[in-house]
Amino acid sequence: MNNIENKMEKLKKEIVRLELKIEESADEGWTVLADLTDKMNVCKQELDDKEMRWLELAEAIEEAESER
Repeated sequence: MNNIENKMEKLKKEIVRLELKIEESADEGWTVLADLTDKMNVCKQELDDKEMRWLELAEAIEEAESER
């Protein structure tokens, strides 16, 4: 779970970095914005996947502990 939490934190930081870069790149043209937006969407999807996996693991741990 610690590994997933670390990856989630990195993804959150990357999303914030990309959001700032998008704001700064508003005058650079739509292709730059589209590329940055695509990268940000990939990071958001990865973050969603990691959050779901974390929840699954937390539930499995909770079930295992309740069975003891």
